[in-house]
Amino acid sequence: MSGPAHAAGSAVIRELADHWEYRESVKIKIASGQVFSGSRVYLWHPREDGFEVMFEDGRPFHRISFVAPDARHWCDPDQYDVRYDFADWPIWSSRWVVKGPRKDYAMTTRYSPQPTQNAGEVAPGFEVQRLE
Repeated sequence: MSGPAHAAGSAVIRELADHWEYRESVKIKIASGQVFSGSRVYLWHPREDGFEVMFEDGRPFHRISFVAPDARHWCDPDQYDVRYDFADWPIWSSRWVVKGPRKDYAMTTRYSPQPTQNAGEVAPGFEVQRLE
């Protein structure tokens, strides 16, 4: 895949007993016009300065720190680097740069709150600005 891609979707963050559940769904349209759908669930475990992020099956993914907003994740054979920006909370963003033999792209996602339907939910809608 080459050229820019654009995506739109939603994320729902629910506070559970000892962690938060982050559930996203997205549709991505690539430069050729082809559209892909995807979804993912992460478990966010609160820590003093942020969150420990796990995959849905409990494997570690990375840490979100409000003090040092950069994180890394090695997914053999590719490197995932992320920078979070919480300066305009509750609007926030993440920028992923992925490099390796299988993947080579950058993706910026902006999150903004949307009305919630259930108690205990924070439901930011999000838009992926660009995929390179």
